[in-house]
Amino acid sequence: MFQEVFSHLFKKPVTGKYPFVKCVPAEGFRGKQVFDVSLCVSCGLCSRDCPAKAIEMIEFEGKKRPTFFL
Repeated sequence: MFQEVFSHLFKKPVTGKYPFVKCVPAEGFRGKQVFDVSLCVSCGLCSRDCPAKAIEMIEFEGKKRPTFFL
């Protein structure tokens, strides 16, 4: 047991020091999704084309609006 504890005592930590060292976003990261209701034309293409099926069209105030399941 002492050998195990001693071996880990001098290893580099696995986690990052977040507040002091900012993480680098992964390659291909496109940013956080933002939905602007004033630009939506209720076509449903987002719901149809979402590969994860995380967008569903629901009826809201007489128009179909996307709902996002994150």
